[in-house]
Amino acid sequence: MPEKVNKFKKVRIGDLLLNAGLVNELQIQTAMNIQEEKGGKLGDILVANKFVTDKDIARVLSEQLKIDFVDLNTYNFNLDIIRKLPEKISRKCKAMLLEEKNGEYTVGMIDPTDIVSYDQIYEQLGGGFKAVLILESDFNSIIDQVYRKTEEISSLAEELRSAISGASAELASDTDESGAEAAPVAKLLESIFEDALQVRASDIHIEPDADQLRIRQRIDGVLNEHVIPKKSIASALIIKIKLISKLNISEKRIPQDGRFQFTVRGKTVDVRVSTMPTQHGESVVMRLLEQSSELLKLDQIGLPEYALERIMYLINRP
Repeated sequence: MPEKVNKFKKVRIGDLLLNAGLVNELQIQTAMNIQEEKGGKLGDILVANKFVTDKDIARVLSEQLKIDFVDLNTYNFNLDIIRKLPEKISRKCKAMLLEEKNGEYTVGMIDPTDIVSYDQIYEQLGGGFKAVLILESDFNSIIDQVYRKTEEISSLAEELRSAISGASAELASDTDESGAEAAPVAKLLESIFEDALQVRASDIHIEPDADQLRIRQRIDGVLNEHVIPKKSIASALIIKIKLISKLNISEKRIPQDGRFQFTVRGKTVDVRVSTMPTQHGESVVMRLLEQSSELLKLDQIGLPEYALERIMYLINRP
């Protein structure tokens, strides 16, 4: 087992980029002036001003530190291995457990020279590990996908099913808002919302089937489905949604529309609710409108470089 020691030393990214011929003195000075005025990391400023790309920085760091660079966009993830490093540690240290072989771990880190993060990961894994370099932009886009709450949702659904076993879902649903946080149905609903926000879903569909409950999330226009085998919880879940939306819970034969707000992890979200009677019970569609979300810039929506350049040219024509 490797010793508990971080062999990597802090490096001056500006010097590395200069020596590699990727930037010039003027660009470094410009970035340092911005850093002095607004703060932030020099590498991030250089990338933001398009003096270099994040892959340029990763390449020179990889060569300097003599470690491998891993492109997360093409990596074949094993979710069982990744989740051995708790989400809280992964987000705090900006690191991701990538591989386990013969009791030895490989961990992707944005900054392998971060001694504090290295020590925290060491303590969590119970020993040393091999560090590889990953891009922060890749890490930020992928972490929400790998740390999903599907297992938690299934567990809470089973807890709710046990709670209403032997009684009707209508009677079991908690109509007393003072104790809503402790009720299984409220915890299940909160977990569904947290998962939807984590993956930036725009809609949540709750659809009872003949013998199962389908929970679908619309992510970038595509519906991602999570199936709960027991349908018995559907009525309790839908009644809870109708209660907080101030809809008529006794009316199940006609569509209804409502709205409510909720807050998760400091984010306030407006929810538009639509119910629809179906063959197997009421279905619900919820549109999520995050109040704190900002409009994306053109260069943040995934356009290829040639298309972005063409659009910018047309926009700036007199």
